[in-house]
Amino acid sequence: MNIQKVLFASFLLAGLVSGAHAQQVSKNVIAEHFTNTLCSVCASRNPGLTTNLANYPQVLHVSFHPSAPYAGCTLSMANVSENDARTNYYGLYGATPQLTIQGKVITGSFTNPAIFTDVLGELTSFSMSVTTFAAGADSLETTIKIKKVDTSSLTMLQLYGLVAEDTLFFTSGNGETYHYNVFRKSIFGNTPLSITSLVNVGDSFTVSKKMAINSSWTRSKLFSTAIIQDNSKSVVQAGQSGHLPGIPVNTADITQDWIRLYPNPATNQLYVDNLSGGNTAVSISDAKGGLFISQIISDKVSSIDISNLSPGLYFVKLSGSGGNSTWQFIKL
Repeated sequence: MNIQKVLFASFLLAGLVSGAHAQQVSKNVIAEHFTNTLCSVCASRNPGLTTNLANYPQVLHVSFHPSAPYAGCTLSMANVSENDARTNYYGLYGATPQLTIQGKVITGSFTNPAIFTDVLGELTSFSMSVTTFAAGADSLETTIKIKKVDTSSLTMLQLYGLVAEDTLFFTSGNGETYHYNVFRKSIFGNTPLSITSLVNVGDSFTVSKKMAINSSWTRSKLFSTAIIQDNSKSVVQAGQSGHLPGIPVNTADITQDWIRLYPNPATNQLYVDNLSGGNTAVSISDAKGGLFISQIISDKVSSIDISNLSPGLYFVKLSGSGGNSTWQFIKL
């Protein structure tokens, strides 16, 4: 075999191996709804959108309340600047209701199933995870992870993040009683965060932001949403966290007189200093009671591989000669 054929075969094999590890993922669909609690037209059109969304539970949804056409909207006044900023991002300020799907303005009926079915099933070269957890009694922290999993010419992206409250119950000026997935606060302020670091397959970007929980919010109803968009405002990927746990989490290293567990939060490895010696049983479960890791450690310093755990809140139970303890920790 001549050298040209050898080189070609090697190049082809390298391409096949590389391609086996690079594969696009499903693109989540996000509906951004711009409404107003004093808008009678909103009151007539919003129920149809709610019904349509109920048929597509996989579609993410958030509602913004701009200050126009009615500045007295209760939900707008809670955060005028950031509600208006997102509305102006799409050039929609001045009239409600308005709707965007995947960053594109919908000009027709909100009840048409095609506004969702036409974009369901699309693929993207970017994966995303969004995690929200309590950071003390009066704050929350959101972590957003983005990874380039396949080839794409996009190297300049905009990341928008927000915290929303899933359901508010009160009768507003236009007669609406239920208010769904209500925008509360932007994670990055009025302007999306620019990302230019995701150039090659495998490149990743992680950002964490902490914010205070307003006393008027119901913490168990809070969740975070993140949206990646290109320069045309088309959605590249979207993601949503679970609800904020109701119990504040101590995000510090866990230390007792017989055991030390660190770091907290953790990414890939959780370390245990077995200060009392002997065998110690370690089990890790989630809030629903699902058991993910169970092992015995005996070394003075041991590591537990948590890289396969999904981001979120977990409970670690330690049982040994020094005692028994159950602690919370965050997997990023």
